[in-house]
Amino acid sequence: MAHQRNRFCEQVIAKALKQAPCVGVVGMRQVGKTTLLKKIAVRYHSFDQIEFQTRFERQGASLLEVADYPLALDEIQKYPPAFDALKYSIDNLRRLGRFLISGSVRFAARRQIRESLTGRLFLLELFPLNLSECHSKKPSEFLSLVTGCHKDILINSLQKKTWANQTQLYHFMKSGGLPGICFLRDDGLRENYFANHLDTLLGRDIQLVRQVRLSVTKLITILTELAKNQGFPACMADLSRRVGCSQPTVKAVLDALEGLFLIRPFGKTYFFEDPGLSHYLCPLEAKLTRQDMIRCLYHEFRTQIAYGSFGRVMMESYTTRGGSEIPFMLSFRSGHKLAIAVEAEETPSDKALKSLTWFKKKESKTKSIVLCIAKKPFVTTSGLLCLPWHWVF
Repeated sequence: MAHQRNRFCEQVIAKALKQAPCVGVVGMRQVGKTTLLKKIAVRYHSFDQIEFQTRFERQGASLLEVADYPLALDEIQKYPPAFDALKYSIDNLRRLGRFLISGSVRFAARRQIRESLTGRLFLLELFPLNLSECHSKKPSEFLSLVTGCHKDILINSLQKKTWANQTQLYHFMKSGGLPGICFLRDDGLRENYFANHLDTLLGRDIQLVRQVRLSVTKLITILTELAKNQGFPACMADLSRRVGCSQPTVKAVLDALEGLFLIRPFGKTYFFEDPGLSHYLCPLEAKLTRQDMIRCLYHEFRTQIAYGSFGRVMMESYTTRGGSEIPFMLSFRSGHKLAIAVEAEETPSDKALKSLTWFKKKESKTKSIVLCIAKKPFVTTSGLLCLPWHWVF
């Protein structure tokens, strides 16, 4: 099909199958988990099918003891007893690469799942397609180059690899990266798919994570407010007033939405997992704003970190004493630290320059750069490197 793309996480999964008896792939509905499992696994079963749930209940042990691996078990969260059966089977035969399981909710968020498969499971989140995957390009090496190259080598390398433009970035933020939806050319049809997608998640799947008594309309109101305020601190009091419920109820709903991979906390704010779904709830302006750029960069950075070879990376935002925000502070396992400012202008503002200059003095070992909408890279009088933001992709 036209919307099928090679996924950057395939190499991560292949490597994990050589190191663990069970590999778990989790992510939002429609993100492409089933397609991925069918591509990699030798045998495939889905707990979406009631017939298979009944069959597994009767002969689970024999189904797990197949001769050909990996065996894929899709949407396993729908049948919690399967986790206990997997533990028993793995402990009886400690062989690598036996099982490939998937779920559309965070396993830890489903109360009925009591067996965590600790020490037996390598868990990986499948994100929506990023810009490079959508256009069948190679994974971006931006973070690797920024942390490991001298300034001149960095600029030369990025110039050779750059391919994205503002039009492609805007379209990506509008259509998102859910494979069955993002490649639809008709905007009305895409909106219809998003509406049905939300109806399924909020009207049914959310109950798998938490007993939520708010109506779908009120849940959409919460999501819409979050979409409007991505990048800004989430105000529980305001959300509770808008939907007419207590703040603890709102917090419980946000936890449930996170459990469904709809939203993700980032400091004091929340970002949507898929930018297209965010656009459906809160349409983009005619031109990408600074907050839109930050959201787009967040999606790209998390993909590069999750599917790259950096090891553990801490990504957070930072606010200076003067109230200036540095959207991305990255601390790598290698010891490298990177501060990234974002500007929706061709040149950074004095406020941004002062913030990074101050931070550079405070953290002398931290590399600082500015991403802006300039067409060419340049260095400020204070020595800060400014790069076109589309070079990240």
